[in-house]
Amino acid sequence: MTEYKEMNDDSRLKIQQKVKLNSKPQGLLELFTCYVHPMPISMVQLIVKDNEIFVSVKCGYSEHKESTLFVYKALKNGEKMGCPSLIGHVPIALQISKNVLGRDTAVEKSLLQLTPDAQSVVLLNSIRTPYSCASDCFQENAVKIVRLNRGHASLVKRLETTQGVCCLLVCEPRFLLAAEEGGKVKLWIMNSEWSGHEEDWYLPMVDCMFPTIVELKTIPKSASLVVGHNGYGEFCLWDIDKRNLVSRFSSPGMSVLECVPASVFRWQTKVEHKMETIVDEIMDATRMQFSERSQVNIVSPENEDVAIWLLISTLSDPDSQYYQPCDQGANTVGCWRLALLINNMVITGSAVDAGLITVQEVTSNSKRARLDCHSTEKLSSVHASTMRESSGSDGIICSSSSCMHEV
Repeated sequence: MTEYKEMNDDSRLKIQQKVKLNSKPQGLLELFTCYVHPMPISMVQLIVKDNEIFVSVKCGYSEHKESTLFVYKALKNGEKMGCPSLIGHVPIALQISKNVLGRDTAVEKSLLQLTPDAQSVVLLNSIRTPYSCASDCFQENAVKIVRLNRGHASLVKRLETTQGVCCLLVCEPRFLLAAEEGGKVKLWIMNSEWSGHEEDWYLPMVDCMFPTIVELKTIPKSASLVVGHNGYGEFCLWDIDKRNLVSRFSSPGMSVLECVPASVFRWQTKVEHKMETIVDEIMDATRMQFSERSQVNIVSPENEDVAIWLLISTLSDPDSQYYQPCDQGANTVGCWRLALLINNMVITGSAVDAGLITVQEVTSNSKRARLDCHSTEKLSSVHASTMRESSGSDGIICSSSSCMHEV
């Protein structure tokens, strides 16, 4: 067993100090546009394709089961830059069920997503929508693909699963994943129109994902890599191109509400090294990955492991020496922390300040930009675009109350 795997409390604290945020912003984000919606925003998704930006927004009040889903597009450049053009809207009714431990079975963002071409919406079949022709068939063991119109949806395809679906994920170019209640993850390869599938199978699993996977996410610049977690500190990383399980990470007792992957890098385990040297090598490996502009192809030889940087939303745990409590003004639901998945472990850093949105450069521990939210508004959603076309541009959406900003 290596020294790194036997790391003591002091060593953990040294790594935590390395991933603390620098509060001095070093740049400004350029505001693209701001859209006001009739109801509070609970979910957003952004897709950038050449000169077009496609936005999916879910609005509604938390005390109501019914919400409204809007999909529209805007131009990045030109005379009508930023002016939204409505593609469709539809009322939807969903209720997130509880698992055997009393927790929500999914993160809301994982219940419905746009297809990569932004022409359709993929959602759990248990989410009710009014249809223009076919009647809605309530069946928990399925995922459906619909096209939005003005006030109703048209059913494109319904895909069946073995058990009830807890969350789903759409990946470029034609992958669709669904996490089932028993912990298995089903993968479909869709046709180019997303009107049917060509192949389907289950990804390999490990026993640690009890009771079920609550969220699946892709990793930027690594389109074939997908990370999932069960909400209780257990993470798995899959390569969906090769259909194999790459690695797993565990931190028993940690409560994870949501995660936002930032990057992945190769890491070669060291047998005997000082902790400071190991931390420096981790940062060097991260910096090297960020310098690569193209997609990262993670190949894991026997002497190399894979590590992941990500932001996680956690419950404050006053009994754990590895957590720093959230500020008094922080969101009572959870607080965001920088985390590192490495060597089968989950290492967390300091809590991110409430009321701020930052673009973080992990390699230099500094903020590239900062957005301040008004004190009267609560930040409800943050989304970073990972779907790119030839333009290669990124987008960030943040929403608070009924206003959404694109930067």
